[in-house]
Amino acid sequence: MIPAYRQPGMKSRVLWIAVFLGLALAFAHPASSADLAARLTKFAQALEALHEQRITSLDYVTEEKVGGYGGIRANPKFYREVKFNDRKSGRLLAVVQREIQPPNSLHVIEIYIYDDQGRVLREYLATYLPNRREIPYQTLITRYAYEGKLQAFRQFDASDDFLFEYCAGELDGKKVRIAWDDLDMPDNVNEISDDFTRKAYQVCFQSLPKTAGAYLDPMIELDSSATE
Repeated sequence: MIPAYRQPGMKSRVLWIAVFLGLALAFAHPASSADLAARLTKFAQALEALHEQRITSLDYVTEEKVGGYGGIRANPKFYREVKFNDRKSGRLLAVVQREIQPPNSLHVIEIYIYDDQGRVLREYLATYLPNRREIPYQTLITRYAYEGKLQAFRQFDASDDFLFEYCAGELDGKKVRIAWDDLDMPDNVNEISDDFTRKAYQVCFQSLPKTAGAYLDPMIELDSSATE
């Protein structure tokens, strides 16, 4: 599942930041909006292709359930969710939600990539609104790093815009929790006034780039020779 150190509500906070920025871009730059739609749609399609190819070489078991939404346009049986878990370790490999009504369109897809120690290295996500299929309303690439007792991640959208960074754990016997969005993140580590927070920040994110890099194309996960 999603690592335990991720705080409740974090993903939704990032989501609304992404939605706001996307809507602002669409209204301000219609031509750019078309480019954005194409880029986000391509990303979601790449996640589908990655999952379909990757799963053929994995030993897994699945869990299925039906879910939906309430409200004025309530549909409690809107999507069918399938979780793919590694048979041996039980680790979550992917989550795919498809609309139950034909043509069974993609609703949500999440893909998890692990290192040799079973730790999440990268997480991909694309989601569509229930009644708006023109463009994915959320795309995420999350890159993780582990330094001693610290666990950190940085999060980007499919346009490589930085969204969020988080680190939690322990350093020098002290608790660490850093949770900053694009407005909070310092341009230079020396802008952090507190000595311990500055040190923790450096240790947390020393191996995490400030870009999604090559992982803007999820299909790179199928290239075992790819390095960054």
